[in-house]
Amino acid sequence: MSRSSPPLSGWHAEDVKAAIRKQGVTLTDLARANGFGESYLRNTLMRPLYEGEQIIARFLRTPAETIWPDRYDANGKPNYRRWHLQRSSRKRRAAA
Repeated sequence: MSRSSPPLSGWHAEDVKAAIRKQGVTLTDLARANGFGESYLRNTLMRPLYEGEQIIARFLRTPAETIWPDRYDANGKPNYRRWHLQRSSRKRRAAA
């Protein structure tokens, strides 16, 4: 019996990088131009980072919820902030 991974939704990280490179820019260039360290936008491809998602989306002229639909709710608001808030409050309760 083989394990199957969950279906992917949205753009693949390599597709995002390719779309940026096709415009003659790298993720590093784009991050630096927006005042971030060179690896910030690469990290955005691997985990939710709202500001990084918005930078990439604006540059590609594509809504962030189109690129990462699993990171946004039906209203276009990030759905991972709630998870971070719930996670941090659980830590506080456990420490008390």
